[in-house]
Amino acid sequence: MKTHWVFRDCEEADKERARAYLEAKQGRLEKLLKKYNPALVELRLTLYRMKNDKWEIRGVLQLPTGTLASHELGISLTEAIEKTLDTLVREVKKHKELVRKDYVYRRRREQRRNLSAAGPLLEQDRAANRKEAFFQLLEPLMGHVYDYARHQLELLELEGVIGRGEVTPRDIVDDVLLRAWEQFAERPKHLDLELWLTTLANQRIEELRAQAQEQPVLDTELPPEAEQQVEGEPLTPDEDVEEVDFWLERIFKQSEPITLADLIPDAESTDVWDELDEREQNQRLAAALAKLNPEEREVLLLHVVDGYEIAEIALIKDQPEEEITKRLEAARRRLCELLPGMVTTPSGT
Repeated sequence: MKTHWVFRDCEEADKERARAYLEAKQGRLEKLLKKYNPALVELRLTLYRMKNDKWEIRGVLQLPTGTLASHELGISLTEAIEKTLDTLVREVKKHKELVRKDYVYRRRREQRRNLSAAGPLLEQDRAANRKEAFFQLLEPLMGHVYDYARHQLELLELEGVIGRGEVTPRDIVDDVLLRAWEQFAERPKHLDLELWLTTLANQRIEELRAQAQEQPVLDTELPPEAEQQVEGEPLTPDEDVEEVDFWLERIFKQSEPITLADLIPDAESTDVWDELDEREQNQRLAAALAKLNPEEREVLLLHVVDGYEIAEIALIKDQPEEEITKRLEAARRRLCELLPGMVTTPSGT
């Protein structure tokens, strides 16, 4: 991060003290900016020494994804700098959350646009009984179903509902393609294709749950060649597929990583949390998520990871919106309880 100072009515000793103090304290801000190219991050600070011996600092933090600002007063130079850093840290956290949400929104918007464009052609193929053409057109547009299936199957494995590798996202996609062909003419017209296809995937997921209740799944060994690969990605020596952290970290493996602010928007992290490095934070979140009620965790991840709104989750799960909201709120309350001393909320928890 590049830093540029502008001093107004400041003595040389004040300038040196300001530079030294910021350099000693800016680590917590830089920690939040590790994902950015340092050459593209610039902090510009203007320091005013006022006639009443108070200090005023205006800060502008320029990032590749936007510009953040702060304006603070302090009765001492160090207090003004501390307050400036506090403000910028809060603003960076909010900004990163918005950037991730925008990424999810844009990704879903593109998926919906592509499926909407293909809709009339799919109708023609179904009406003409052109099954192969139907599959060839729809299959490349099923990325969101694949992602949904991957997340849900990893949760089922984590919960012991199915054995590891017993059902793959590809299996779910193939099943949804067949269901879409069979049910296309009778599909609910009030649902867009993206959401409808997701409901079909959820039907298969729920069938797996029901089958597991009827007949417990035995945790069998996979053949050696299967142990070497999970969804096309080789396991590294330090990854244990039996560990909760491994599976939950894979759920959050995407372009814009999930943060504490994404999971609990109303929460403020404490110094205890901020002092943890990114890996430690991920491990704490993974451990906390693993302890959630499965139904509450599923709703939370559908909302945060997949970007579905409450009403959409209700349609996918075929349940009242009030129930989905209740589960989401319960999941967030429980996360706060599982991270004692690390987060605070408006209610004081």
